[in-house]
Amino acid sequence: MRGFCHAERSEASVARARIPRLARNDKALATLAGLCLLLAACGGSATAPASSAAAGSTVASNAAGSATAASVSAKPAASASAAANPAASGLTRMKIGVVGITADAPLYIAQDMGYFKEQGLEAEFVPFQTAGDSIPALTQGQIDAGSGAMSAALFNAIARGAEVKIVADKGQHSGSPINGFTSALVVAVPTGDAAKYKTYADVKGKNVGATGTGTGQEPMWDKALNTVGLSSKDINIKPLGFPDMALALSTHSVDLAGVIEPFVAQGEAKGLLEVRWKSEELYEGQQGGITMFGPKISQDVGNRFMVGYVKGLRDYYQAFGKQKKNTARMIEILANNTAVKDKTLYEKMGWDYYDPDGYINSKAVAYDLDWYAAHDYVKQKPDLGKVIDNSYVDYAISKLGKYQG
Repeated sequence: MRGFCHAERSEASVARARIPRLARNDKALATLAGLCLLLAACGGSATAPASSAAAGSTVASNAAGSATAASVSAKPAASASAAANPAASGLTRMKIGVVGITADAPLYIAQDMGYFKEQGLEAEFVPFQTAGDSIPALTQGQIDAGSGAMSAALFNAIARGAEVKIVADKGQHSGSPINGFTSALVVAVPTGDAAKYKTYADVKGKNVGATGTGTGQEPMWDKALNTVGLSSKDINIKPLGFPDMALALSTHSVDLAGVIEPFVAQGEAKGLLEVRWKSEELYEGQQGGITMFGPKISQDVGNRFMVGYVKGLRDYYQAFGKQKKNTARMIEILANNTAVKDKTLYEKMGWDYYDPDGYINSKAVAYDLDWYAAHDYVKQKPDLGKVIDNSYVDYAISKLGKYQG
């Protein structure tokens, strides 16, 4: 997760020191401590390995820019959830955390195409610096829905009492010629270096740029390296924010890097990098992004939101997958709502696969959780049966039917 990026190192240290006592005395305070840890992680090192504590704080600082170049900066309103609060229009107002990047595409499409309004909802987008920044507001009921990426820090926060549910897909590494998608996350190398890496074995001992350890790229690399008798311990992960990766590659500060769009297309256009592998080649089916609900959203409002969301998701699927249906209109919506204004850049970008019915890849989520636990990033595994709630997507499919594309 490109998570909470503004925590000071001292705050992270205090949070770590207090957790055992808090866990014994007060669940609410323990939850707050867990959120402080998630703040410190910022898409970087997870909290578990004690030897990584200082490095984790450094990662948090470095990863602060991970979405800056393609994000909208603002703080959430400090009001309570409005999910049950009718707007002046007569619609039910729902507050949704967004970052202002292309990963929020289904939300923007659902809004601009009128799908939320069809469900009697008035969507109020609340901008955050990064997706992870929305989680405290989500758990406290200041927003009703948010998003993020799979990480050890997220699992740790949930295990300590953060009341969030994982309810829908927000991007998987499942691109293929069959569905027409190629992941927005790729392994890039300096221009001209792709031929050096014939197999994953050639990555051994190399410096690899990533948002940090304890995030999705580490199990992704480990899974790929396992196929040639290696592991993630055989590479040197160098924490970098996504906007910094192209330059780091061009100066050979790192040998490879896991880069996302639009920085891939921008880096290629400037001759700074080239793509060696797509993320689905390393770890097919990995769950990248997730949509989450907070504790105060009602089942009825959640159901109606999901109908609109899945309709927006299907428009995205048809526009950027093999059908290329109504793509120009979808690009216009994204250009109007995100920081990527150059419409020609969208035509060069890779796009993540989304399940057109909205379901997450539960097996991949379980695999990553087990991996984090096995590598001491997660000490107490949350019960995924309670964390993943498919009832909202089930309702949407009962109204819309299974996707027939």
